[in-house]
Amino acid sequence: MRRYENAILDRDILATMLNMMDTVYVGMFDAEYPYVIPLSFGYELTDEKLYIYVHGAGEGHKIELWNRNPHVSMAFSRFFNYPDRHYMHTNHDYRSIMARGIIRRIDPKAGDKGYGKALQAILRHYDRKPNDFSPAHAKFMHIYVIECDWDHVTGKAENPVRTVEEVPFPDVYGLPFNDERHDYTDLYTRKTGMYDETEKK
Repeated sequence: MRRYENAILDRDILATMLNMMDTVYVGMFDAEYPYVIPLSFGYELTDEKLYIYVHGAGEGHKIELWNRNPHVSMAFSRFFNYPDRHYMHTNHDYRSIMARGIIRRIDPKAGDKGYGKALQAILRHYDRKPNDFSPAHAKFMHIYVIECDWDHVTGKAENPVRTVEEVPFPDVYGLPFNDERHDYTDLYTRKTGMYDETEKK
């Protein structure tokens, strides 16, 4: 990442950012051009990996591509625009996450564990109740998991985000006018060893 001072690797911050986002854009290998689709999602964090859960049909072009090559890339983002209110030397802000991983179908009929957990993660992400889907409905819902090593997950923000509390966009219209530039001094050290384990939680 060129703007390393904008990078976000802290996993608690990344999780809080994911909670703000309602769509994941999944890119996959196609013949001449990449194929990208928007999907709803749920997620789970462990010490080893970030798991992204998506759902869809059991057949179609994207399924053919996933079966052919399960390596996918993902982008999540939220943009906050305030063109009529300059704040901290800018008039917009954003949160984004880029990730890469391997996708596979979770098949409960084949004894594959985790289908229920994945379904609940998707429902929870959209504030749905566990019984919003009937067993009959869930039976025909195909769920896929994308497993991402932490080395392949990076967040970014326009303005510095150092803590979970700084993840929500500031209420620039309710704050006193301030056009000073953000201080990145403490973040410039990220350029050296920014992907060391000490940077991760």
